[in-house]
Amino acid sequence: MTTVFILLACTGLTFILKYGTILSWVKKPLVKIKFFNDLFQCSLCLGFWSGIIISVFLYFIVPEVWNKIYFLLPLASSVCCWSTDAALGVLQWSEVSLEHENKKHIQKK
Repeated sequence: MTTVFILLACTGLTFILKYGTILSWVKKPLVKIKFFNDLFQCSLCLGFWSGIIISVFLYFIVPEVWNKIYFLLPLASSVCCWSTDAALGVLQWSEVSLEHENKKHIQKK
């Protein structure tokens, strides 16, 4: 259960960094640099670095939770973040498509 919670934390961190406005004051100057601009557009890459950040946090700040398997956390985090981002993209595309079809249907009446 702890691992699921940690992966959710990685996904949350990735989504806050990628889509959130709360950290835009940090993100805005960084995206002027090509590396960071590319990083903030890739949920797979950002998920990897989020996994590293959380893994380091667990190692140094919460050592009683640390397990050697968390060395693999950045890899698991990148897959989890990419999958979640892709699933949300499909849901958003479906919503937009349904709205478009609904507007066409209303206009026919």
